[in-house]
Amino acid sequence: MFVAVAMLVVLVLLGGLAVIGFAAFLRRYLPRLSLPVSFSLSHSVLVLLCIGLYPTDIFFPSIPFDDVYISYLIIPGLHIYWLATQVLPLVDPYLMTKFSFHTASLISIVFIPGLICLFLGGIQWYFIGGLWQRRGLTMRWSERRPAA
Repeated sequence: MFVAVAMLVVLVLLGGLAVIGFAAFLRRYLPRLSLPVSFSLSHSVLVLLCIGLYPTDIFFPSIPFDDVYISYLIIPGLHIYWLATQVLPLVDPYLMTKFSFHTASLISIVFIPGLICLFLGGIQWYFIGGLWQRRGLTMRWSERRPAA
C-alpha cells in the first residue's frame, strides 16, 4: 500500500515538474506570456504530445493493465484522468456498435480521455498559474539574462 501511494506521489511530482519546466522554457523564449497562460499552454502541448505518441506504445503498460494510458496519470493528474474515465461507460456502447473493437478501444482509451484531460487540465493549470502569480512567486530561473 505504501509503495502504491509513493508511486502516485512521484507521478504527480513528475507531472508538475514537467509542466512547470516546459512553462519556464516557454516564458524564456516568449516573455510576454503570462504565467497562467504559460502553465496552461505547456500542459496542453505535453498532453497533445502524449496523444501523438500513442502509436509508439511507450505509455501503455503490459496486460492486464493495458487499458490505462499512463501519460494521463502523469501530466493532467490522477484526479482529472479519473473524471475522464467516468465518461467512458456512457460512450462505450455507442463506440462498440459503430467501430471495430480496436478502433473503439483506441478512441475510448486514448482520444476521449485525452480531450477531457486536455480541457480540464488546461483549466487546472491556468488556475494554478494564477494562484502562483497572485502569491507573488516568480519563475526567475526562466527569465532571460541580459547579454554581458
